[in-house]
Amino acid sequence: CYGDGGVLDGWAAKDYCNGLSLGGSDEWRVPNMVELILVYLTTLDGAGGFTNTIDFWSSTAFPSFDGPGYSYSFAYVLDSSDGSFNYYNTTDFSGSFGVRCVRTA
Repeated sequence: CYGDGGVLDGWAAKDYCNGLSLGGSDEWRVPNMVELILVYLTTLDGAGGFTNTIDFWSSTAFPSFDGPGYSYSFAYVLDSSDGSFNYYNTTDFSGSFGVRCVRTA
């Protein structure tokens, strides 16, 4: 896990991780919610760059809601104050959250 990409919208978070070249690898990505909670739980001492003030993007999608005249898509975000997940409307990915990047070892 790496990256303090700062607080970014969903598109910028994806671009940040996909464009990261570090440790001889350029295969970085936004973690799914399982990967993100594992990183969070192993870095509760603060070493992982998580703060209690911002949420963090995951790449895990929440089921979409479609109806007459509307369509909503959601992604899960990690609440770093308590490790819970919330979902955010990603129809335009305009929300600003933190990002931690992961790669497959």
